[in-house]
Amino acid sequence: MTQVIIGLVRLTFARPRDGFQAVLDLAPSTEARWLAVAIIAVLNVMITQATLIGVPPETMPAWVAAMQNPVRGALSQVVTMLYLAFGMSVVARAFGGRAAFRDALWLVAWVEFLLVCAEVAMLAVSFLVPAAGTILAYGVIALLFWLLTQATTHLNGFRNPFLVFLGVLGAMILTGVLLFSLLAQAGLAPVLVTGGPGV
Repeated sequence: MTQVIIGLVRLTFARPRDGFQAVLDLAPSTEARWLAVAIIAVLNVMITQATLIGVPPETMPAWVAAMQNPVRGALSQVVTMLYLAFGMSVVARAFGGRAAFRDALWLVAWVEFLLVCAEVAMLAVSFLVPAAGTILAYGVIALLFWLLTQATTHLNGFRNPFLVFLGVLGAMILTGVLLFSLLAQAGLAPVLVTGGPGV
C-alpha cells in the first residue's frame, strides 16, 4: 500500500492529470472517502500543533490560539475540505463543469494529503534552516493553488487551466474576505496596527 501511495504522489507531481485520474480510478466507497477526510483533518491538526510548539500563547493571534483546540481544529479542516469540494463540483458545474461532489471530495482529500507531506518536509527543513521557513510557507501556498487548479481542470474537463486558476484565486480571495468578516464579528480577527508618531 505504501508503494502505491508513493507512486501516486510521484505521478501527481510529474503528470498531474494522470495522477489525479489514477487516484479517481481507485474508486473507493463513499465511507472510505469520508474516512480519508477525517484522517487528513487529524493529520492537519497534528501539523498545526507541531508548528506552534514553542510559540507563547500570548503572542498568537486569537484565531490561531482558538485552532489549538484539537476538536475545533479538526472540524475547521473538515469544513474547509467540504467547501473546496463544493466549489470544485457544484460551483464548477455552473461554468460547464461535470464533477460529482463525491469525486471532488476524494480529490480534495488527496490534495490535502499532498499538502500535509509538503508541510512535514517544510517543518523538517525549517528545523535545520529556520530562515527558510517563510520562503517554504509561500511555496506550500503556491502548491495549494497549483494542485487545486490541476484537480479542478481535470475533474471538470475544462480546457484552460489559467482561467481555472483565476477562478480558484478569486474564490480564495472572496472566502478570505468573508472569513475575515466573520472572525472580526467574533472578535478573533487579527488587529491591523499602523505605525506613526507616538505609536
